[in-house]
Amino acid sequence: MSKTVMIPQSSPDAAPVPLGADFEVQYVSAAHPLSGNRPALLIECRHWPGEKFTLWYPEELLDTSRAAKAHFYRYQAHVEEYEPEWAVLPEKAALLLEYEARDYRVAAAMVAAPRRLDLNVTVTNRATCKAPAAWLEICLRTTHAPSFADDTGERTFIHVDGEWLAIAQTSMAGKTDSNFSIFPVGDLKEWEWRHPRFLEEPDSPLLLMADRPGERVLGMANRPQGMIFTNVAAHMRCMHSDACLPPLEPGETFTTRGAIFFAEGGISGAEKAHGAWRAEGCPADL
Repeated sequence: MSKTVMIPQSSPDAAPVPLGADFEVQYVSAAHPLSGNRPALLIECRHWPGEKFTLWYPEELLDTSRAAKAHFYRYQAHVEEYEPEWAVLPEKAALLLEYEARDYRVAAAMVAAPRRLDLNVTVTNRATCKAPAAWLEICLRTTHAPSFADDTGERTFIHVDGEWLAIAQTSMAGKTDSNFSIFPVGDLKEWEWRHPRFLEEPDSPLLLMADRPGERVLGMANRPQGMIFTNVAAHMRCMHSDACLPPLEPGETFTTRGAIFFAEGGISGAEKAHGAWRAEGCPADL
């Protein structure tokens, strides 16, 4: 039996816990100023001191019926709901969380690799009826990473038609009524969206955000690819490479795989990191 280190949940300033050689993670409660009013993980890479990234992992699951919005994380108004159980396995450089959210059982893992965090979310349908296809939101906030403050979308990139395209150069340009940019693919294109959708269809799940010099690049990818989503508002700056889930029969389980990359060497360095992850088989198992 692996020895675990529980992450305290009662204090908004619980001490960070090492995760592998490159990372520290900190559970932050809804009262913590960096949590965005939700339970979250605060991540810092030792190669990028002073840059703190908040991860809602996962943020929520939306089924395609739009009839149910099964929040994984509780808001402050729902103090007793969906509080996850967190634990760290130091010898495996892994973080685990498990909990139930309405009709779903969720088991998520994060495994540290050099300059990379591998993600693995397993969702089980606990209901007695078939669950429709769903969108699994995984939100990485950059509000408290000052070098990655991209308020215009000029340093955030999606891959379209074989080329990298800045968000500011997409059909988002000139739209002043929304800070959001939403690029659904596959079945998700048929949904009705409260926020404007954009015309481009990313051909890769990899989403990139560069620092001001363009040398350090934060990357995120999740498979199966569901949607690219960004927000350039200063108080809620974030990036999503969200996964999609197929319809699930009662008791059926499905696992998504993803990674967060802390790459050097500009966009080409991030591409190499993503390629290496793919070549390894998108690992995230313990």
